[in-house]
Amino acid sequence: MAAPGREEPFGDPFQGLNDQSAGVRSGGSKLHPTTRLRLENFPKIGGGLQYTVYDLGNGRVFKRPTTFWESYWRVLGWRMPFHKTSILSAHKDVARIKSYTQRSFQNLRPLLPRVSRDLGNPVIFGDLSYEQDLAVVVADYFPNHTFRENRDLVDRYIALTFRFWEMGFGEWPFKLCLNYGVDRGGALILLDLGELFFDKRKAVGRIAKRHWDRVVIRDPAVAGYYRAGMDRAMTVANVEAHWGRAL
Repeated sequence: MAAPGREEPFGDPFQGLNDQSAGVRSGGSKLHPTTRLRLENFPKIGGGLQYTVYDLGNGRVFKRPTTFWESYWRVLGWRMPFHKTSILSAHKDVARIKSYTQRSFQNLRPLLPRVSRDLGNPVIFGDLSYEQDLAVVVADYFPNHTFRENRDLVDRYIALTFRFWEMGFGEWPFKLCLNYGVDRGGALILLDLGELFFDKRKAVGRIAKRHWDRVVIRDPAVAGYYRAGMDRAMTVANVEAHWGRAL
């Protein structure tokens, strides 16, 4: 499935990938051998510490895990202008993050496909690369929508957080603007699957530290609505009421 307007001379590099999704819950499968060689045929639309994202041109994206050294240099590049860091500490941090991501996917797999819709219908492979529905990141969604639409999105984010708690997990950093997006059908979905926790005690700890309050929302009205709503919703009582209820 070459991107629109591009000829794929060697056949479909992603043929059969969706057929492998049944193996995700038993450890996944390795990538189609030609996939990595042909990602250059698809536009790169984003990336972060752990993944580089490619638009497949069919309403889906492919997320390639960064190598250890790609992550390492990105950590150094982001930290050095603003924080003191060392070569050794960056190395240890990347190793820790990679290990955390691996555990996140390992614990997530048994919950698929029950929660797949809220995660953008991911297809996860053995090397932790994955396909996912294309979405507009919330940070880009907010400036282009009305206050009423943005208020509704905040309400849906709180409901989705409760939904995840019911399935026995949560998103570690509470990054509404960066780790969530709105798909083509208007649904709010979690985009980053590598920053999850599966321990109720951690949910309680994150709430106690008000970690959700670190989110930066540039519109003051939306930011105020977000903080008021999260203040009411992010309580230990709600964790106890929702955690694991759907398991």
